[in-house]
Amino acid sequence: MLDENDLVYVGNSQPAITGGLYLYTRYRNWSLRTQLSYTIDRDILNTALTDRFRNYSDPSGQNYGNGAPGAYVPLDAYNVWRQLGDNTDYPNVSDFTRLTLYNPYRYNSTMFMEDGSYVKINSVTVGYNFDRRWARRFGVSSARINLTANNVYTFSNYSGPDPELVTGVGRDGSNGYPSRRTYSLGLSVQF
Repeated sequence: MLDENDLVYVGNSQPAITGGLYLYTRYRNWSLRTQLSYTIDRDILNTALTDRFRNYSDPSGQNYGNGAPGAYVPLDAYNVWRQLGDNTDYPNVSDFTRLTLYNPYRYNSTMFMEDGSYVKINSVTVGYNFDRRWARRFGVSSARINLTANNVYTFSNYSGPDPELVTGVGRDGSNGYPSRRTYSLGLSVQF
């Protein structure tokens, strides 16, 4: 039986290095702005994955949730114990009797601890400045159009939704959903 004596301090939710990079380049009337951020050497407890497995260990939802049954997700993507002799990353999800005794799907389990290092392309903006002579035909002194993409891409080994959405104690704070990607189109006109 697991108890308080089995708890040990492992991992570190505080990154060793964080930073960012802002790049700007221009060619004739075109411009490109890119903003990147990075975090190196941080551990994350993948609570989004923990919640998926908790649904299997408590199909009624009585022990972990609000009493409503959880949804079962396909296990094909995970190395889960299926038969005697298997060497896996996760225990048998169908052994309901034993699972309630030792509760392997705890949020503070090292079974769900992953590397939270990442490099993220936060935003990319492509802009075009219209020729001033052309703009004057329409009664303006200058005009610029730009297209911006936010939350473009994240390079990471983390299997959860987003290694950037982490609580202060190192738990995945995404509730199972990644940050959304957005696009915007802008027009700047000077008279």
